[in-house]
Amino acid sequence: MLTVSIWRFIHLLVCWFDCFFVLPHSLKKESSGRWFGAICASPAVVLHTHGLLTDIASVTAHPNFKSKLPAEQTTKSNDPRVVVSGNCVTSIGPGSSIEYALKIVELLCGVEKAKAVAEPMYPLLPGATTGGAASKM
Repeated sequence: MLTVSIWRFIHLLVCWFDCFFVLPHSLKKESSGRWFGAICASPAVVLHTHGLLTDIASVTAHPNFKSKLPAEQTTKSNDPRVVVSGNCVTSIGPGSSIEYALKIVELLCGVEKAKAVAEPMYPLLPGATTGGAASKM
């Protein structure tokens, strides 16, 4: 049940289009202090365009779209692939989507749940004491 809810939440966050459903939903979340976020081009194309990043200190986006974000909010090229600032979670793109999803699980359900979700996805991560990614979190 939790997995289905998380994937539904992620589906809303990973929307590539500025559509009539996602924008009002995001506006409600931002104004009420709840978690909201975007991945790839969406931080610049949707969140910034509609003023949802005004109180957010740091944000990231796909490298090709970082120039559309205010310089003082944009992370540097070697910064983390997933950025949490205030109640906003952003990520650089599809290649970081698992990291993004695990960060959302951590924020909503705690570190232990994120480790449990990560373990089967990264069973052979080098240096892990249990043979999985959970020990890296």
